[in-house]
Amino acid sequence: MKRSIGLAFIAIAATLIARPSTGQEAEGLQAITAEGIRAHVEFLADDLLEGRGTGTRGYELAANYVASQFRALGLEPAGDDASYFQQVTFRRSHVVPEGTSLVLIQGSRE
Repeated sequence: MKRSIGLAFIAIAATLIARPSTGQEAEGLQAITAEGIRAHVEFLADDLLEGRGTGTRGYELAANYVASQFRALGLEPAGDDASYFQQVTFRRSHVVPEGTSLVLIQGSRE
């Protein structure tokens, strides 16, 4: 099992921007800037994260970065064991270069 956050940070930011706000939320919304979003995306897309493949060092760095941003925003953890992470099972497959074919059939085949 691997820890997974995915694109949750961007989804949270979009949700905060899209909904009406009052009081403290208005202050938080003012803190969201194009430059800030750009900085997050540049970090998460940087080659230093080595492609962020599932279970890799780069993936762990990216997941921990997003969790730290959630913490900084004051979001309460809702993942496994009161964390920002959720355990999910990933399946793996690979293509054998020679002699491989794939057939997808929808419904019955006559």
